[in-house]
Amino acid sequence: NPAALQRRRVREGFTQRDLGMLVGRSHTTIYHLEKGSMKTLSVELGEAIARRLKSDVEDFFEYESAERAGTLESGSRSTVRTGAAA
Repeated sequence: NPAALQRRRVREGFTQRDLGMLVGRSHTTIYHLEKGSMKTLSVELGEAIARRLKSDVEDFFEYESAERAGTLESGSRSTVRTGAAA
């Protein structure tokens, strides 16, 4: 849920740059997540963002297997898919 992610970030007082630095990514990554243009990300990144925003990862992302997402080289890892559950 890109809009929920943005609202929570602002409520917690972080800029995109702040949150990006806290989770080891660029502000551009946070921008793309909030705009919905970044469709997948690692479980680790999703969990790091949720921790920094004092939320559950499910508030912003949904889990999907890597085989279905087709985004990771290893089919044994999971990704987190952005956007609301269907």
